[in-house]
Amino acid sequence: MASSSYSSSSLRPKYQVFLSFRGEDTRHNFTSHLLKALKDRGISVYFDEEELETGEELSQALLTAIAESQIAIVILSKDYASSTWCLRELSEIMEWYKKGQLVVVPIFYHIRPSNVRKHGENFKKSFYKHQRQKPANEVQRWKASFAEVGTLKGWHIVGNSSDRYDSEHIENIIEDVIKKLNSKSTRGSEEFVGLDAKKKKILKLIHQNDTRIIGICGQGGIGKTTLAQAVYKEVSPLFVGNSFFLLNVREKIEKHGMEYVVNDFLGRVVNQGSGVGIPLSGLDEDRLGNKRVFVVLDDVNHFQLIENLGVKHLGPGSKIIVTSRDQQVLRNTDAKIHKATYLEPDDSLKLLSKFAFKQDNPSAEFWDLANEIANYAGGLPLSLKVLGSALYQQSKEVWESLIDKLKECPEEEVFSRLKLSFDCLNRVEKNIFLDIACFFKVYNREAATIILDCCYNNSARSAITKLGDKCLLEISKITFDDTYDTLWMHDSLQEMGWEIIRLESEDPGKRSRIWRLEDFDDKVTDSVKAISLDLRWWTGHHQQLPQAQLWSDAFEKMTDLRLINIFSSVGVFGNALSKVDLKFLSNKLRYLRWVCCPLKALPSSFNPKNLVELRLRYSEIEILWSEEKDLLNLRVLDLQGCSQLRKMTNLSRAIKLEVLNFSGCERLIELPPMEHLTSLRCLDLSGCSNIKIIPGVPVRLSKLSLTNSGIEVMPDSLRHLTHLKELKLGSNVINISINFSALYPEDCQITEFLELPRNLSKFELQGTQLEKVPSSIGRLDKLEYLNVMGTRIRNLPGSIVELHALKVVRLFGCFNLTIFPSFPEEIEEIDMQYT
Repeated sequence: MASSSYSSSSLRPKYQVFLSFRGEDTRHNFTSHLLKALKDRGISVYFDEEELETGEELSQALLTAIAESQIAIVILSKDYASSTWCLRELSEIMEWYKKGQLVVVPIFYHIRPSNVRKHGENFKKSFYKHQRQKPANEVQRWKASFAEVGTLKGWHIVGNSSDRYDSEHIENIIEDVIKKLNSKSTRGSEEFVGLDAKKKKILKLIHQNDTRIIGICGQGGIGKTTLAQAVYKEVSPLFVGNSFFLLNVREKIEKHGMEYVVNDFLGRVVNQGSGVGIPLSGLDEDRLGNKRVFVVLDDVNHFQLIENLGVKHLGPGSKIIVTSRDQQVLRNTDAKIHKATYLEPDDSLKLLSKFAFKQDNPSAEFWDLANEIANYAGGLPLSLKVLGSALYQQSKEVWESLIDKLKECPEEEVFSRLKLSFDCLNRVEKNIFLDIACFFKVYNREAATIILDCCYNNSARSAITKLGDKCLLEISKITFDDTYDTLWMHDSLQEMGWEIIRLESEDPGKRSRIWRLEDFDDKVTDSVKAISLDLRWWTGHHQQLPQAQLWSDAFEKMTDLRLINIFSSVGVFGNALSKVDLKFLSNKLRYLRWVCCPLKALPSSFNPKNLVELRLRYSEIEILWSEEKDLLNLRVLDLQGCSQLRKMTNLSRAIKLEVLNFSGCERLIELPPMEHLTSLRCLDLSGCSNIKIIPGVPVRLSKLSLTNSGIEVMPDSLRHLTHLKELKLGSNVINISINFSALYPEDCQITEFLELPRNLSKFELQGTQLEKVPSSIGRLDKLEYLNVMGTRIRNLPGSIVELHALKVVRLFGCFNLTIFPSFPEEIEEIDMQYT
């Protein structure tokens, strides 16, 4: 045979698909449509004479094309066997198939597969004719190849009124071809960079006997599908003939409906081809139970789909991988979830180089630019591929131009892919996402939740949870001590949020949010709902700030403003900002925070009836208002460090007030009555050196700080504060008798405590004048931490040995301590230096 001159290992695949068909039957209909669809997806195809080079013999060129192809699609139509050309072609194709060098995909176009296997109907007549005209051994080889191709799993296009359109069949054929190309590839895929460790984790889950569904979740573009493809390539050979990869499930449901996807899935499972209409209700559960399959469902956004697919009825050993941007979808399927992660810096640079330079590393002259692009992408594979492809064979000037452009707007392809998740949110969730992207990235979760609750009627907590599930937001512990949950999102998601705001209008003043000082001018309108500005950078770099009149004019125009969050610094009081005198603030304000605010007082016309939090730390404020205001919704009033504050407005209407912070208000000489503040939980008077008395204390107070205050005698009402958990005392306090659960008596002159509460877990006496630890300490069965550093204590009671919960004892600098008791065995740390 002609094919014998080609070594199976000497030819490098030139074509991805070879099309075999009977021209008279399908050239101008099905085959032409299939050819176009293949090429549209970037698949190289050998088709008839299209790829011939001048001077080559047709037969030799065709044999070479078959040998240099990865997949042969054979379109078997009613007159296929009547063509000796087609039969020779098919015979050659099947020879390469038997060598394992060619994947064959038959399409039974308007014929029955059984007639191909058994040479029935028209095929019988065709072979009878060939036997009379051609050598018997050649015809016998044709018949064997024809029968063999009829046994292969392929696609049956019936062509009657109940069948689907050809375009729908073609779409599924293309998907199948791509899947086979991915699994057949013998070289490392450009996209599989940095996946080895991630793949091992998925494979470990697959090999667990009790695992059926494995979920891969993550934001758009993070590489969920690529990871699933890498795993599929390795696992599918273990499920010969019983594995398939359903790409873009969400898109298919949107286009065709869920029933279409269910029928497609079930048709593949029972080996009847893609798209065979087999509703789950029409299938015997035992029939599904006999099927051991491996399936990847890509981009699923409906948990109900998994139920409808009948996955629980599949046979033992079946494995289903589901990729999704929604963790809740995966939770509802009882999947074992793997969260996709961003690429490490080295892998990011490598992936970018694969697309930008077609090699593993950047060219030397592009090294710095490539690293800058890779850093910008932040380990997001989608960005690295898109940017790398855009920069392939481009000059350094183009690279530099793209870097400058990215500072203003993201790449369109990346933006549109990421925005799919945003579009699935409801109105409140969209607004909260945009607020976090513009204002609250790397914010303490609880603090941001409280602020956003002010603006969205307590909807923030559930919305933030939803954003986390949708992989649009992460809750991370990125503070130094890993104490607080922090809101974080990838730079690409933040840029998407910024771009959504920018697309609202070409004019920044007509957008809903302002977060850049250069967008804040006298052209702002009532479209602005929130403003957050950090002026510290500008003042630190001696940049010119907007003039005082501009601030006044701008705020008068923002009549629908709900949130103000401005950070300034003390240095601004020497420039134009110190002259700002606002005449108007929106009555719709729910949150007002202005650190180092230059105002002496808030506008008299401002009605704070909707205000939930008012934070003016380190401001020049002297008095909030000259008359009493409606503060019905106010929960937090924070005036820490307002050293010019002399008088406090009456708070009689602030019945919902929970936090009142006057810390550092050293010129404040009198507090307003507070007995009626029944919701007050926290009162901070530390540093209020001119405050001598507390005019009544709310009964539900849980935290009270008097450090460095002018208060000497605690009011008798403190005896009734049964909810008090934290008390910080000043050095002037000389009399106290109170039940509390946590104590920080900084520089306190108290020398003895007569009784301690049973629920005390942390007892700090550092720096006090105490000479004796109360004997009642032996009853504190919950005490974990005892700090008596630098005190005059001479001994510790022997009952301390009974404190089995005690873990840490600090005795540093207790020079008078001469008698050491036995400590409980559970103790983990004792600091006895300089004792």
